[in-house]
Amino acid sequence: MVKVTVDRPSRRLLGAHVLGYLGADPIHPLAVAMSAPGGTVDPVLATEHIHPTLGEVVRSAMRRAVS
Repeated sequence: MVKVTVDRPSRRLLGAHVLGYLGADPIHPLAVAMSAPGGTVDPVLATEHIHPTLGEVVRSAMRRAVS
């Protein structure tokens, strides 16, 4: 499970929770997005993710958070 908290007007990633087996793997794109200039979800959403991977779960959670 991946849960992200986003400020919708600015698209800034405020925080995230990752729960599950190998949960440490999908946390990295979240950490990069939070530490990047502006801290928005846009770099992660613009990146193509390989299917099937845990990274897809992160992108899906971000898409739901900003829509």
